[in-house]
Order: sequence, then structure tokens, then C-alpha cells
Amino acid sequence: MKKLGLIILKVPISQTRTAEDEAVKILKEKQVSFNIVPTRFRGLVLLEVEKPREIANLLREFETYYIYKIFPAEKIVETNYDIVKREAIELSKLLIKPEETFACRVERRGAFGSRTTPEIERDIGGEINDIIGCKCNLKDPDKLVQIEVLDGDSAICILNRAERARK
Repeated sequence: MKKLGLIILKVPISQTRTAEDEAVKILKEKQVSFNIVPTRFRGLVLLEVEKPREIANLLREFETYYIYKIFPAEKIVETNYDIVKREAIELSKLLIKPEETFACRVERRGAFGSRTTPEIERDIGGEINDIIGCKCNLKDPDKLVQIEVLDGDSAICILNRAERARK
């Protein structure tokens, strides 16, 4: 059996089901194999697919009304601060070049220790800066290190400008 990855779709809270239907229609039209992962978090649609980045790019090709942001998870790890930090840094070392700018964003749903979101972003971003030597640009970075905390699991992805451009 092939290993499935995860795509996180951010959608309007009041239109989660409609956004799910919108994604399903596109994926069925393109004959993509997928599973919808139930979540208690409104405003999110979670899709299990074989090639998350490839399928996320396919979804971006379509004009959608209800899908605001698309995050293909490159890593899914236990929601433990040290593990999330280590994996975000390792992924950054692979995908961010020293001459590129970056920002680190964390979206928390559920518990993630006693640190505040800005503290987590600064700490992980500071480590990435120290290790890779790239500069931080919070307004318009070349790469975005996105960490999505979903209770016991955290998804990490790194997006370039074109991949971030949505509603």
C-alpha cells in the first residue's frame, strides 16, 4: 500500500461542507484518489492523497470560491515542541537557500505547550536563520515555513510565493 500524505485546505468557517464539495468535485474530475479526513476544526478540510504537493498544485490551477489556502504537508509529526522545531529546521535546510528570505508561521488548534504563537515563530525562525544564514522577511518572504498544529499532530510545509497566492 502506498503511503498517503495530507493536504490542509483553509476554508470559510461557515462554508466548510461547501468547500469540501468543491475540492471533491475537482479531484473526482481529475481522477485523483483521495480520502477526506474528519476533523473537529471548523474552517479546515483535510485530504489524504498520494502526492500532496503535486495534488495541491493541481488544486491551485482551478478558480475556487471556497478554498482560501492550500497547504501540502511535507512532514506530519507528533505535536511536541522539540520534535516540531527539529523537523521544521531539517525541512528548511533542504528547501530554503541561504540567499532566500523566509518567514515562519504557526497556526495552532489544540494544545501546544505553554509558549505563545509569536514565541514559537521567533524561536524556530531564529534557529533557521542561524543555521541556514537566510534572512527573515515577515511581509513578503521567498519561502514560508508553515506549521499547522492539529491537536496531537502537526503538519509542516514550506511554500514559495506562487504557492501562497490565494484569497
